[in-house]
Amino acid sequence: RFRPERLLLYDKHPGGIGLAAQATPLFPELIQRALDLIETCSCPYLKGCPCCVQHLDCKNYNAVLNKAGGVLVLKAVLGLDLETDKERNESEHEDGVGTAELSA
Repeated sequence: RFRPERLLLYDKHPGGIGLAAQATPLFPELIQRALDLIETCSCPYLKGCPCCVQHLDCKNYNAVLNKAGGVLVLKAVLGLDLETDKERNESEHEDGVGTAELSA
C-alpha cells in the first residue's frame, strides 16, 4: 500500500472555512502539542486509541496507524532526537549509566 510522506492538515467542513490557513502560523506549536498528547497518553495499544492517534471518522486509515510511528514522525518534523527508548536504554546499559550496584 502506498503511503505518501506527508502530514495533512485539513478542514472537514465542505468547501472549508479557513481553519487550515489560520493554523499554518501555529503549525510548530500544533505539532509539539500533538507529540505531547501521544507521549502522555496512557493507552497500552501499539495502534493508539481515539485519545491519541485514532480518529473515529477515519476508519479506513486507523488500520495503519502506529503510536510509536506517530512519535517518530512528529519528532522528525520538530527536528528532535529520534533515538528510541529501547536504543536509549541499551546505550545507558552499555555506558553503565542508569545501572545500580548491589552491595552486600
